[in-house]
Amino acid sequence: MSSIFYLLLIILFVEIFLSFYLKKLRSIFQWLIIRDIDLNFKLNKKKINKFKKNSYVSSLGWELKPNVEKFDYVKSFGEKSQKSFKKVKYSHNKNGARLNPNFESHKEKIISYGDSFVFNRHVNDNETWQHHLSKLTKSNVSNFGVGNFGVDQSIMRMSETIKKKRNRIVILGFVPETIVRIHSVWRHFYEYGNIFAFKPRYKLKNKNLKIIQNPIQNFSDINKLNKKFNYLTKNDYWYNKKFKVDLIEFPYILTIFKNFPRNILVIFYLSLYKIFSSNFFYNKAWRINLKNNFNCVIKSYEDENMVNLLAEEIRFFSQKVLKNNCKPLVIIFPYLKDIKYITGSDKVFYQNLINKISVF
Repeated sequence: MSSIFYLLLIILFVEIFLSFYLKKLRSIFQWLIIRDIDLNFKLNKKKINKFKKNSYVSSLGWELKPNVEKFDYVKSFGEKSQKSFKKVKYSHNKNGARLNPNFESHKEKIISYGDSFVFNRHVNDNETWQHHLSKLTKSNVSNFGVGNFGVDQSIMRMSETIKKKRNRIVILGFVPETIVRIHSVWRHFYEYGNIFAFKPRYKLKNKNLKIIQNPIQNFSDINKLNKKFNYLTKNDYWYNKKFKVDLIEFPYILTIFKNFPRNILVIFYLSLYKIFSSNFFYNKAWRINLKNNFNCVIKSYEDENMVNLLAEEIRFFSQKVLKNNCKPLVIIFPYLKDIKYITGSDKVFYQNLINKISVF
């Protein structure tokens, strides 16, 4: 009996230690998710008000506010590879599109919708690809891109802004990662820590798209997330497929091993970071998270049902544009890591999607 008692005492001590230590690591690394923090729906009031003022839209989740200027600081490298920061300005016109300097009064021939690769994050208003295309076409190329948007949100935004447009080329641009975004209603379940990214999505039912509304229809709902929990977990593909798999909870001794080796390696490198204060170890933990997310993207394109949903959304986009007497154009913008994977494996991992949408 005494040996069992001591064993239980050791287990209890380890559990208590882990309950404090893991929360300490979580405070410096949001991708190490713990039930007590990441399913605790007490959101910071100051951050809630900032989100409401700057981004919240009930229909889409978030978008750019009209007549607003924002600034960002982007890493750049000067002489002798000295790291510096470049100040970048994002301006938005009265319609909420990104400002196109010197071309706002020109005739609009092309409209673009999509994610950050369409919005052109990290470059100034006069450095976007839309601005350069405006110079070539001597017209206004409108930019309705929004950072972190999925194809579903881009289509919904297009539906709100294109009603009176005719004889335009309408571009839908997106990164391959959009396939994970369109299966989510709360990005926190996939992109841990992105706690204000509530969004609508489509589901494919009997070959037809059905809209699943943004969980936060009224902004006051953001303080009632416990009541929304069933809605969130039911409609977000990634809650069961990813979030629950990575989630650490009591008993900690067991759950840190359930997705071996992901959590163990992250804890190991973060512990070394705490000991040696070296970003080398922190970046090691970060790369594990990036690799894990990229593997999710690859596997998503191997899932026929997931690809079918994305293909059907693109079909819906094309049909809607054509009905408006405009011409649809779809552009896939691969990340650098996507290109490296494709050149290294000699395999375009989203080829199945290309095959499906090529027949539209």
